[in-house]
Amino acid sequence: MAKSDAIWKWVLFALVITGVITWFVLQPASTKKAATGDPRPRIFLDRDTHDFGTMMSGEKVTHRFKIRNVGDAPLILRKISASCSCTVPKVERTHLPPDATGTIEAELTVRTGRRSSRIYIDSNDPDQPRAIIQLASEGIKTVRMEPSGFDFGEMRLGQTASSTVRLTAGDGEPFTILTTKLPELKGIEATIEARPLEPDADGRSARWNLALTATPRDHLQSEFSFTLDVSTDHPAIRKHKVEGYCTLRHPLQWIDEPRHFLGVARPGKSVQTELILASDSNAIFKILETRPLHDDAFKIIKIEPLDEGRRHRLTLRAEVPSGAPQGFRATRLRIRTDLPIANILEPSFSIHVLAR
Repeated sequence: MAKSDAIWKWVLFALVITGVITWFVLQPASTKKAATGDPRPRIFLDRDTHDFGTMMSGEKVTHRFKIRNVGDAPLILRKISASCSCTVPKVERTHLPPDATGTIEAELTVRTGRRSSRIYIDSNDPDQPRAIIQLASEGIKTVRMEPSGFDFGEMRLGQTASSTVRLTAGDGEPFTILTTKLPELKGIEATIEARPLEPDADGRSARWNLALTATPRDHLQSEFSFTLDVSTDHPAIRKHKVEGYCTLRHPLQWIDEPRHFLGVARPGKSVQTELILASDSNAIFKILETRPLHDDAFKIIKIEPLDEGRRHRLTLRAEVPSGAPQGFRATRLRIRTDLPIANILEPSFSIHVLAR
């Protein structure tokens, strides 16, 4: 019985100690809770969002937000920051006594597309240490261009091709295209025409088609890159450039693209293949000369006219000398014709020599 009483005394002692410790642990929280009635600042924003709507990309816009201290202690704005470099917040005052008001000016540089950003306001408000302002905008390009430029693809001599680019004012305001300047394209006749879509009574429109027509006359180069300069009376599109590109087919074309690599051969052996050369405009022509420029192992051994001379079958043979070392042999083959606009071709051919 005495042992049982001793146990109960220890249990009672443990409960008392636990209660005392618990009281000490909870005392700070209780004290803090009791202090809620002390003077404290409190931040209040009349609005915490603003949508600038649709604007031109790159334009700078601003909006002012009012801040009020509705608490009963001074409000201190410790830090004002933004979520991106496109937004610059400017604060009028950082210390606000009770019931005082201030402003934060948000300057936004509009970016293309639907965008959003935030302004963070860090203060000494214990209940709301960080307030957030949200901004939204939709930026449109100064001018929309569809497609991104003139692209004629592959053009043929003597055949007229056209390409159209549409210019649309990003703000939807009508304008007039004043001038279009196309650089000289050697060997190509080109004209440009600006056409308004649904023009008003003054011939102005928010959408214009630029129609470029080109006809290759001479094969002076195989690729062309150019820039069309456009000037308008739109205040945001005074000058605009439209890029263009085209490739020009050679007047003589290989039928069934030839194998430029003739394969593998051992010293003393030969490999041959047939090539068919045709006029791209279906004109009659003659092959006047064929000769290798680098390696005499490659030779045209036969020329056979087809279709009254509109096509020619050439038999190319690569004869590997008996003492040739292992490795690659290659040459450019000069083919001279009587076609004035394309009298020289120089295709390349190669072969891999394997030692015995």
